[in-house]
Amino acid sequence: MKGIGWKLVAVASGVVASRIARVVTKGGWKAVTGKPMPLAAKDPSSSAAEALVFAGVSAAVMAVTKTFVDRKAADFYEKSTGRPAPPVAKLRAKS
Repeated sequence: MKGIGWKLVAVASGVVASRIARVVTKGGWKAVTGKPMPLAAKDPSSSAAEALVFAGVSAAVMAVTKTFVDRKAADFYEKSTGRPAPPVAKLRAKS
């Protein structure tokens, strides 16, 4: 059962990051292009170039959001338990 608290925090932070990234990507795409985001890479209503650009933008937004939320989750875990999150403890032990 060791680390179950961190596992719960990690799952919750993943869900939060995903939702934030989707809202930011959807709103940002609409603001910049004036069109709704492509529904899928196979969607014939968007060009291949548009689908590729959207894929890159959405991946970048997700990576930045996930990094930010993961860092906040690790900080929350450490402040709540008094010890670093397991992945952080593992990294610190290696150095």
